[in-house]
Amino acid sequence: IRDSSTSRGLGDVYKRQVALTLAKVLGLNTASTNSPFSDISSSSKYAGAVTALYKKGIFTGDENRKFNPNSALTREEMAKILTVAYNLKDNGRGIQFRDVAVKHWANGYIKALSANKVTLGIGNNEYGAKNYVTHTQLATFIERAKNN
Repeated sequence: IRDSSTSRGLGDVYKRQVALTLAKVLGLNTASTNSPFSDISSSSKYAGAVTALYKKGIFTGDENRKFNPNSALTREEMAKILTVAYNLKDNGRGIQFRDVAVKHWANGYIKALSANKVTLGIGNNEYGAKNYVTHTQLATFIERAKNN
């Protein structure tokens, strides 16, 4: 089954939504709302989730110490997040997609997802690293990652 690159799947998913969903699925303690990110106030409803995921090394933010909660999640970002969250490994079985350079920062994460059958790409041996993730895709990827 390919990952649909054209499916709108209830629209693109934002990083704040990913934080809430993933923290819940992973059963993380979200009581601490003292976020390390300058753009997350302790009173935001996703501060606890973001902080918990940061403490686990799943979210690291950008070079300006920002989380960018209102930014849509890309497939390359999703690859990193799920690979770290579920400790997925490539083990030499991952696909080298033709649209992802070997030296691309997310190549190892993408290969780990494919090695564990979390993603099979979008067709034509392409991954679509810069494509945005839909809610439907995120739910599918999380379910597949959990089953590894």
